Parts: sequence; C-alpha cells; structure tokens
Amino acid sequence: MYETFDHKNAFIAPLEDSIILFIMKGDTIIELQDAKEIYSITMRITAGRKYASLVDAREHVFLSKEAREWSTQTELHQNLIAQAIVVSSLANRLIANFIVRFNRSQSPMRVFSKVETARIWLDEQIILNKQKCWYPSINIPRIEH
Repeated sequence: MYETFDHKNAFIAPLEDSIILFIMKGDTIIELQDAKEIYSITMRITAGRKYASLVDAREHVFLSKEAREWSTQTELHQNLIAQAIVVSSLANRLIANFIVRFNRSQSPMRVFSKVETARIWLDEQIILNKQKCWYPSINIPRIEH
C-alpha cells in the first residue's frame, strides 16, 4: 500500500510506481513555501525514481508569482517524465496553458479536461520514456491525440 499525503493545498498519492496524483484543494493559493513542500513530498514518494505527474486542478487553484517562478527551474524536473494538468474552468485552463507555454522542462506537459484522457496520455509518455532509455539513438515519433 502506498503512502498518501494530505498537504494543506493538495492530496498527494502515488497511483502506481510511475505516476503521482495531485488533487488540488478548492480555492487554494499556492505560495512559494507550499510549492517547496509539495516538491519535497514528491521527492519522498518517488525516492529518486523517474515519475509522471497527474495534477487534478479542477478546483480553483492560484499559484503565486514566486511559486510559479520557482517551479519552472529545470533542476526540479530532472526525474519528471511528463505532466498532465486536468482543469474544468476557463480560468484554470488559461493559467495551466500559460504554465505549459513557459515550461522550461525537457519533459512534455499538456492540459486536459478529462482525467481519463490525461491518464492515457501519461501512460503513453511513460512507455515512450522507457523506449528512449532502451534505444537512446533512435528518434521515436510523438503520439498525437
């Protein structure tokens, strides 16, 4: 049984070995310290292994400028395979698309309206990542939906 965490801004739990689920709590403002705490929890769960993240941000979530800037540091994403962000409101979609647009990570990041679609995409990204590890010199085409 995997350990789950109840942070003041999110429930954080591994779905399986490679996917971490973040369910953001409603009307949440994530400050810099919160972002650092969530990252620390993620590192504790993954124990240095590669992982994909599924962020359920269907509730209203706001990231402070400091938290946004800190979270774009490339060294924070070294073990991140891919990130899927699920939103339901136009406001959250705009924020999520802004984050995706300025993502400095080498890992793919996409915004979805359904958890199921996001999960399928993450599973595909995990498979692609494993193929790249096995065959690093082969250029593997991206799967488009």
